Amino acid sequence: MSADPSKRCPRNNEHNEVAHDLFWVFFDHERRWIKCSQELAEFFGYERTELEGKTANQLFPKDFVYNMDGWEQFLAEGQIARFMPLTKKSGKVVGVWIDYKKLNDGCMVAILKL
Repeated sequence: MSADPSKRCPRNNEHNEVAHDLFWVFFDHERRWIKCSQELAEFFGYERTELEGKTANQLFPKDFVYNMDGWEQFLAEGQIARFMPLTKKSGKVVGVWIDYKKLNDGCMVAILKL
């Protein structure tokens, strides 16, 4: 039986589902980043601790309007893929494919394809 999805994914929870992916981030129901890979942090020019606790909205370009329908679809279906613009610490905007998945234990992960 899976964990209560209303609970946060533990910071120390290891997942084999991302073992072969370099660029990943676990997030909670408020879309706050809980834990990300070192490679993802370095790609965006941050330390991991700078990204953890941020929301995806904080990395969107200033003029980008996020469609919450995609978030609702993800919560209902447990997975979704989207092309999203994200802003590096340097200010450069990059487009990335993101596969969002809800795992069996209730944790949620985004795997970025750069």
